[in-house]
Amino acid sequence: MTVPASPAIRVGVVGVSWAGQAAIKGFNALEDVKVVTLSGLESEQVEERGREHHVRHLFERWEDLVDFGDLAAPRATGCVALGFLPAAGSPTGRCPAAGR
Repeated sequence: MTVPASPAIRVGVVGVSWAGQAAIKGFNALEDVKVVTLSGLESEQVEERGREHHVRHLFERWEDLVDFGDLAAPRATGCVALGFLPAAGSPTGRCPAAGR
C-alpha cells in the first residue's frame, strides 16, 4: 500500500534581499514546503525572484501577502514564516504581522 503524498505547506516570503533569497532557497529545499507568494518594495526584484522561483503571486505590501488566501495559517505564523525577525531585517524586532 502506498501512502499518498501530503500537500505542501504553502508559505510566503516578505523581502527579496539577501535574507529573503536565502529563505526562498531554504523553503524550496524542503520536500513538503512550497513558496507560493512573495512581497517586497523593490518591484523589479520581486518580479525577477518570482520568475526565477516560479512564484506567480507577487505583492508590494506585506499586508497583502498575509491576506492572500492560499497560505498555511498566515496570521498564526506571520512573524516566523513571513520573515519578520530581527535577523531578517526588522529594525525594531517587532512583528508587524502580529500587531506588536
